[in-house]
Amino acid sequence: QDYHDLAKQYSDMLSKYCYEEKPVLKDGIWHCPKCHRRVRMHHTYCHWCGKKIHELTLPRNSLIILVRRAGGFELAGERVGFHTVWESEIEPFPMRVTQMRFPDAEHLGDISRINGAQVKPVDVVTGGSPCQNMSIAGNRTGLDGEKSVLFREYVRIVKEMRVAHGKPRFMVWENVPGAFSSNKGEDFRCVLEEIAGIAQVGVSVPRPPGGRWKPAGGIMGDRYSVAWRVLDAQYWGIPQRRKRIYLVADFGGWTAGEILFKRKGLCGDTA
Repeated sequence: QDYHDLAKQYSDMLSKYCYEEKPVLKDGIWHCPKCHRRVRMHHTYCHWCGKKIHELTLPRNSLIILVRRAGGFELAGERVGFHTVWESEIEPFPMRVTQMRFPDAEHLGDISRINGAQVKPVDVVTGGSPCQNMSIAGNRTGLDGEKSVLFREYVRIVKEMRVAHGKPRFMVWENVPGAFSSNKGEDFRCVLEEIAGIAQVGVSVPRPPGGRWKPAGGIMGDRYSVAWRVLDAQYWGIPQRRKRIYLVADFGGWTAGEILFKRKGLCGDTA
């Protein structure tokens, strides 16, 4: 059921209660009727001004964030009904931002010290490994560079979690388009092979015909799928051109391409 239909359903339900005011839904996010700041689902009061509100309990899937920065994945997830369970970050400022905005999420620190078998299992793992070593504006040392190598820690944790718990089913990876050409395309091939290898041990992913990766594509395996696509933030209300690769892996089916390539609607001029 569509998120906004659920929101309307809960809005109608809330109107039956005896509270003087009810939470306000704006742009898909619930806001406090008193201070107008965002309020969290499953809370019975506004943690900004203390106003008592009715508990919002929209159905939610669980989400974790690995190698992330200031909370973009978390905010996007909450807007469509996900709950952030835990995160990995070591930089002080991004940690303070997300601790304030997502106080229920557990912060586990250094990704290299996380054992995927020992943490809470979730439905979706998302992350954007550091791009400096693959960006055309960076040093181009590639996937094995000092920072971009954290991608391999990301894959390790997902493998450990799936072995121990059978989850997550989905994985999302974000990075710069320079990953396509890093080390003459070999780095992106390794990314695809390592992610596909989570579902199918020993799988081999070949180079594309001509050796150049296209901005969109996919892999259909034995009961799993991987798809990638370059998206530009200017078409999502950001006043700048900001292209990024978004890769989705479905380890339990063939929906990765459907998630990335099928849309319900797109606002604005796409020319």
